[in-house]
Amino acid sequence: MDHLWSPWRLDYVTGKSPRPSSGCIFCDAIAGGHQSELVVHRGPTCFVILNLYPYNNGHLMVVPNRHLARLADASSDELHELIELTRRAEILLTEAYAPTA
Repeated sequence: MDHLWSPWRLDYVTGKSPRPSSGCIFCDAIAGGHQSELVVHRGPTCFVILNLYPYNNGHLMVVPNRHLARLADASSDELHELIELTRRAEILLTEAYAPTA
């Protein structure tokens, strides 16, 4: 069996996170807390945040600014921005990493 070694994730795996959150990591990020340095874009209804403990290069998340229990609860504006930011992130990551080159 092959083993995936990601040393930057050791603090997460062992529970010794250097950046404790006050609760919801996403609320903390948009409020300017410990996770805010990971936010790479803020929009009117959504934001883009890098993963503190990424599984691979380019791992990011597009997150609505408000808590939603279900995607069906999102407004049209939130849905539009969510998919547009996801699309833009894919384009930028493809340009930056050139996976087919």
